[in-house]
Amino acid sequence: MRKIRTAAGLFLAAMVAASLMAAPATAAGRQDAKWFGTGSGKLTLVHGVPGANGFPVDISVYRLAVGSQVFEDVTFGTVAGPLELRSGIYRVAIREAGAPRYSSPILSKWLWLGSGANMSVVAHLKADGSPTITAYRNDVSPTGGDARVIVRHDAAAPAVDVLAGRTAVISGLRNPNQAAIEVPGGTYPISVTPAGAGYANRVFGPADLEFKANKVTIVYAVGSLAGGSFTPLVQVLPAG
Repeated sequence: MRKIRTAAGLFLAAMVAASLMAAPATAAGRQDAKWFGTGSGKLTLVHGVPGANGFPVDISVYRLAVGSQVFEDVTFGTVAGPLELRSGIYRVAIREAGAPRYSSPILSKWLWLGSGANMSVVAHLKADGSPTITAYRNDVSPTGGDARVIVRHDAAAPAVDVLAGRTAVISGLRNPNQAAIEVPGGTYPISVTPAGAGYANRVFGPADLEFKANKVTIVYAVGSLAGGSFTPLVQVLPAG
């Protein structure tokens, strides 16, 4: 990202969230925070739409009745965040880099970011290659000492299998669905194949990926299989 433009009065990250989270809260207070937007949540932004020169875009994150911050010149393959934002109703809008700030976006999505929520918003291609935007909730609950792996199919590609070695650990995953597994922490040779096609017909891998104990590793499969831009983007979040 080249820079961040922030609307007046909008310090949605760190300072506001930290001051709110530092204050003691009763159970009733936590319920009020959840419904009335006085707590904070976390939001990750993912640019998974390929294009010329990385298809640079501007991404605005607008909070209803407050204002917006704009991330400029975000290119394909960027995983930004998690941002810590005050809970509330948000609109995530994506425009071509340099487009007027209030012009019609290419893609947009309204979402409710509740107190304590952890979400990802992904701009990506549908299976047929058309662009879309999908919001996911990130499961960052305790893993009991294992590693949680979440795979999200956000690419212009048919259903896929995910293999560890030559064994399918996730089967028939379709765009824009996700699947989660928990495994002992360690490094695994990961491949991706069209569903049912077998190891010899892999479209990605094998690549050694490390999955750490007590961490959540999110793999976003983005790009286009036919266009040669199919690639996994990896994000690691703490669990618990």
